[in-house]
Amino acid sequence: MHFRLLVLLILLFSLFNAEVKSLSLRIHGSNTVGAQLAPELIKAWLKTNGYQSIQVSQREEESTVQAEAANGDSIRVEIIAKGSSTGFKGLKGGQADLAMSSRRIKEKEIQALAPLGNMTALENEHVIALDGIAVIVHPENSLSTLKKSQIRDIFAGKITDWKMLGRAPGAIHLYARDDQSGTFDVFRSLVLGKKTPLSKKAKRFVDNTDLSNSVAADKEGIGFVGLPHILQSKALAISDGKAPAIEPKNFSVATEDYALSRRLYLYLPNSGDANSLAHQFTEYARSDAAQEVIEKVGFVSQKVFASTFELGKQYPEELRKLAQGTKRLSVNMRFSESTVFLDNKAKRDADRIYRYLDERNKLKSGILLFGFTEQKPDGIPMVNYNRSVRRADQVGKYLREKGVWVVTSRGYGNAVPVASNESELGQAKNRRVELWLK
Repeated sequence: MHFRLLVLLILLFSLFNAEVKSLSLRIHGSNTVGAQLAPELIKAWLKTNGYQSIQVSQREEESTVQAEAANGDSIRVEIIAKGSSTGFKGLKGGQADLAMSSRRIKEKEIQALAPLGNMTALENEHVIALDGIAVIVHPENSLSTLKKSQIRDIFAGKITDWKMLGRAPGAIHLYARDDQSGTFDVFRSLVLGKKTPLSKKAKRFVDNTDLSNSVAADKEGIGFVGLPHILQSKALAISDGKAPAIEPKNFSVATEDYALSRRLYLYLPNSGDANSLAHQFTEYARSDAAQEVIEKVGFVSQKVFASTFELGKQYPEELRKLAQGTKRLSVNMRFSESTVFLDNKAKRDADRIYRYLDERNKLKSGILLFGFTEQKPDGIPMVNYNRSVRRADQVGKYLREKGVWVVTSRGYGNAVPVASNESELGQAKNRRVELWLK
């Protein structure tokens, strides 16, 4: 009897003295990801895991999300959004568990983080959403399109008056993001280049919304923002090289055909070096449920959809005939330079394509694959053609292994560029396989 009582007392003592867990997660980096998207994803993730009493506090570039579980456990998520580069610095210095970035990691950052894993590997590099950098003007501005080269000259201070662009005279007022911003980093990479500095006359902004509102109030203004922040401003269609002008729409950003489209990333250390919560959140951020949140916030999700697509005269006649009566999928499979191997996003897109087709009983409807390459100054046409065929075949093999019926896979070399071949970034966009659904 005394023994039973002793056991009961021990159990009661353990129950009332159970350790309550206090968990924490630190996410640093891109303002584009961290300002609104990351807090909303964190809230949705916590709800999915049964947390309640979720509270968000925000102050400038810092946010804190706190919540409690039914068993008394608590969690605190710190989000510091001061630019993509700060996320990688936070990982290296141990101040962050997860890095947010609105650009791909740079070679010097890959080397700096090598002790934490290969940041270009599938398990470390995670695309969570797509975004487009929109070039915006006042809604009454008569311009509708600009060449990427013109945008460069405008923001470099070489084109200073609207009359130089065929509009009524007036000094051009420049609005730009701050140096720490991933948005500016991508704009500098995609538009300005390494040798062209931003004009010192540009007014700088930490926040996308403030910049957009300022342009919308200035008839002589021009700026650039993330796609969700066009707001009351007017977005211009952009052409790059010989490619036609493309508007920053969901489909053109999803396929990454739009000249100023970009990927939004999370970078995660190897499992042995990482906070387990960082792994759990990253898995959620790639999920279909998270993509719904991404759309609500205003970014472009990675959800696959089919769209009627007008084939311009730049497409080969054979391709136009093959694609008659089909719809184009909102995914382009992309590759590293000189390879026929799918990149990390393409590998995960293959799974998304399978789910999309399976859910609609279209696995046997038939997919058409059209491969393209970049055109380098010293490129050999036959090599380009063969590589475009091999890339289309590689995607076909990958999809067939998942049970997708591939009707045909064709290569068209360097035909139909969507970007200029004069830059590495443009060449990367032109290395692609398009997918069409019967």
